[in-house]
Amino acid sequence: MEKSSQEIVASIDDLLTEILLRLPVKSLIRFKQVSKHWQSLISDPGFGFRHKPIPSPAVGMFVHRCFVTTISRYISFSNEKPTNKLVEKLNGVDIIQSCNGLLLCSSSLTKPKYFVYNATTNKSSTFPYGGGTKEWGVKGMSLAFDPARSCHFKIVRVRERYMVEYEYRFEVYSSENGCWRKPDGLFRSRFNFKNGVYWNGAIHWINHKMNNMTRECLYFNPDDDDPMVMPRMAPSISVPGVGK
Repeated sequence: MEKSSQEIVASIDDLLTEILLRLPVKSLIRFKQVSKHWQSLISDPGFGFRHKPIPSPAVGMFVHRCFVTTISRYISFSNEKPTNKLVEKLNGVDIIQSCNGLLLCSSSLTKPKYFVYNATTNKSSTFPYGGGTKEWGVKGMSLAFDPARSCHFKIVRVRERYMVEYEYRFEVYSSENGCWRKPDGLFRSRFNFKNGVYWNGAIHWINHKMNNMTRECLYFNPDDDDPMVMPRMAPSISVPGVGK
């Protein structure tokens, strides 16, 4: 018996993958139930990396209150409430940073467990934290993730030497190999590493110099292992109630 055109298409993985790549996420979730083979194709990390659905407007945001170390409040932009799985997963969790759909989280204050959470898939990935040592403490951590470049994420951890003022080193964790890497070299300058932002392939930190009204920006590319200070930005004047 000759195969139908639908059966022929379904038997050619490359052609089937190209068709599935053009479908929305909700359809892909349903099609995972067609067969184990379809589930394997759709669940493959390479498929997720290539699948770029049409951008949709944001449905909500997490608001982190100043001077409060736990729980970020979710604010919906519509009348829909967040799913129970999302609420349960983030109950009592401190969201340290977000980056392109992933959340860097800490689960407790006394003995923190760190993990990266994907709210879209409701999956999380833990990683070894390590904590401080006798010589070095943890000054800050930042998340680096760009789905257009890779399906893997990286964590940049900044350590500060206890007995030496303003001496730091950078460490990089990769979800691809599950290991921490310690690049050579030290950075010596006063910086606040609590609020890093990932942009254009690097983590950026901004220092506000109140004495001379200037700002300095430090950036670190987790692939190059070389922290660099950008040229100083011009002073700015802020007027309450007036946008910059």
